[in-house]
Amino acid sequence: MLRDRVKPYYIMKKIALTLVLIACFLKTYTQSKTIDSLQQVLIKASSHKQEIQILNKIGLAYVKNQPKDGIGYAQKALRLSQQHRLPLEVAQSHVTLATLQIDLQHLDKALVSIKAALRIYQQHQALSGQTECYHLLGYRLSLLGKESQAIQQYQKALVCNAKEGKQDLTTKQRKDNRLMKAQLWNNIGISYDFMGNLSNASKYYRKSLEYYKKYGTPKQQLSGYGNLGQLYTAMGKMEIALSYNQKALKLAQKINDQYAQSVLSNNRGIIFEKQGEYSEALRLYQDALDMGKQVQNDEMITDALNNMGHLYLAKKKYQEAQKHYNQALTIAQKTKNKRLEMDILISLAYLKYVMKAYRESEKTYQRILSQFEDANLDPYKGGILRHLGDIYLDQAKYNQALKKYTSSYNSFVKTQFQEQLAASANSLAQAYFKINQLDSSQKYTLITKKIAQTIQSKGMLRKSYFNQYRLDSIQQNYLRAFTHYQQYQALSDSLDKESDQRRLEVLRIKYHLKEKEQALQLKNQEAALLAQKNKNSRQVIMWLIIGGSLAILLIGWQMSTRGKSAKIKEAQKRLLQEQLHRKRLEEQVLQDRLEADESEKQNLQKTLEQQNHELTKQALYMVQKRELLQTIKQETETIKEAPKDYVVDKLSKITKRIDQELNKNEEWEKFTQTFEMAHPEFYIKLKKAYPSLTANETKLCALLRLNFNTKELALILNITPESANKARSRLRKKLDLGNVNLNEYLINF
Repeated sequence: MLRDRVKPYYIMKKIALTLVLIACFLKTYTQSKTIDSLQQVLIKASSHKQEIQILNKIGLAYVKNQPKDGIGYAQKALRLSQQHRLPLEVAQSHVTLATLQIDLQHLDKALVSIKAALRIYQQHQALSGQTECYHLLGYRLSLLGKESQAIQQYQKALVCNAKEGKQDLTTKQRKDNRLMKAQLWNNIGISYDFMGNLSNASKYYRKSLEYYKKYGTPKQQLSGYGNLGQLYTAMGKMEIALSYNQKALKLAQKINDQYAQSVLSNNRGIIFEKQGEYSEALRLYQDALDMGKQVQNDEMITDALNNMGHLYLAKKKYQEAQKHYNQALTIAQKTKNKRLEMDILISLAYLKYVMKAYRESEKTYQRILSQFEDANLDPYKGGILRHLGDIYLDQAKYNQALKKYTSSYNSFVKTQFQEQLAASANSLAQAYFKINQLDSSQKYTLITKKIAQTIQSKGMLRKSYFNQYRLDSIQQNYLRAFTHYQQYQALSDSLDKESDQRRLEVLRIKYHLKEKEQALQLKNQEAALLAQKNKNSRQVIMWLIIGGSLAILLIGWQMSTRGKSAKIKEAQKRLLQEQLHRKRLEEQVLQDRLEADESEKQNLQKTLEQQNHELTKQALYMVQKRELLQTIKQETETIKEAPKDYVVDKLSKITKRIDQELNKNEEWEKFTQTFEMAHPEFYIKLKKAYPSLTANETKLCALLRLNFNTKELALILNITPESANKARSRLRKKLDLGNVNLNEYLINF
């Protein structure tokens, strides 16, 4: 799935499903038993109750592998329990059936089965069964993207679980009760995670992990560490994320869970990729791919290939990205995994969009949308609708873009995914701005800002400030524009600083890992030297035994040889240690140089940003001054109509002085000096490339470089907006740009 574009929804939910099943059926289902052994036990069943229980166990054994085959066993268990009027067994058979139906994405049928089971459990006051039902109801809603409603069902399950915990339970029943509570907390954490409420997600993940460490299996603890690792990755706290990932990896290695190791290797790769450490990320993805091939797990292979595609896309190596996506797609289609196939198709559609192959991208997205109607996965749908809007917006098809953005926004209102809702609101704000519907743009900008503040999303808040700055500027509210621009710039600086800190964190972690690897290599070399020494000693003893008659001579000779050998080895060891020490010093010097270069780069960037900021202030000041002078001039023109000669004469002099002030170039000279400091090569390159440009055209180029719109240009240059448009057109022709955007060309010049 495309990280930072469409959330990797079903992958996380699929992992959660496994945990749901473990928790829900902990009392009756032992995964270590194979289907064959269960069928042998079925033959020897001594009662109808026992036969029903075993049929349900066999049905559940097919979860994740062949759920269609499991349905038959669940239905047989249901018929048998109904035939012999065993109500609790009827309820348990409905739960088994619902679990398999959820795995098959038959969510409407699953709802019928769960409700049937719940009614029976409520009639018999079976609290454990009610907990299972509410749990599955919540999980089903979560798959539909209705996270807020899912949390309500999980809370109902917790109430039943708490009541059961107060009863007189056996030791095993009490442990199962606590593990169910841990699983419910874990699922609430997942729901908050998808809603963008990361603080609540962290709270419930931690509570869940605490119980898993006390009462759960290593696999359950592994899932807890893994969830926290992914959460802190999303929060940008890479060192903490890697710490949790490492703890999960140790557990996965301990229990030899290669699938979990592959997932964790992929997750580590994502962490390094996000910091631009592409070589390390690629190595981790390759490790995950190799593990998948070793155990012949197609899902592991496709995940790794998909992530490698994302990495090459980030590096703008589009052919390599497409190659890896296509390999992943072939495997997904071969295994008939529809959800995984759609996941990769989304990656391919986005790749085509980035490559500006709009028609192909649109066709792929439309194809996926038709499949999502069957799968009923709204979270996917909202994201794809927004990307379709992006395609239309890039092609200036504004009405179609607005239609898709609105559908996307409504989809996320329904599912309550706050982060995605903010992204869709921001897209609507930008689209309405493009067509000059400023009231609508203002409305969605404020919505974006409100959601961003609620979920503490700095990135989305920065976008809302920039949108507000543009709206204020075009409405000539320059004081507000300046304030919002300052807020936008402050957030940009803060995010850049956080990004730099995360990057240095990752570099520091890599350095420590390298130190550990070198220490391990040194230990291995010392062990090899010791083994060689022991080998030599054994040879000496052999020769002593065989050559008893030459014992004295041989011993003397051997001692001499061994002494020389030991000295040589000691010298080699010292040399190796010196080389290792020198290498560490070189690495430290390189690290210090890297940090110094990074610091210098940051200082230069800050200087440039300050100068750009000063340019914007000066330009806004010129606009405000000229606007004020023009207002005074208009008022004096009105007073001129008065009959008194004195007033007319006096006001004429005032008007003349204002005209002189309007024509002064002092502000422009200051502006030019600051601009040349910020962009020292711009005027030189411009005059070299276009020597025929006039002084006014050069001024216009500088202002366009700062991305001012037509109205702002008119005020700064003291001309009408129509004249500003004509000046732009003349400049475009003189620069011979064709269909290239004039502002973008000069910004990148």
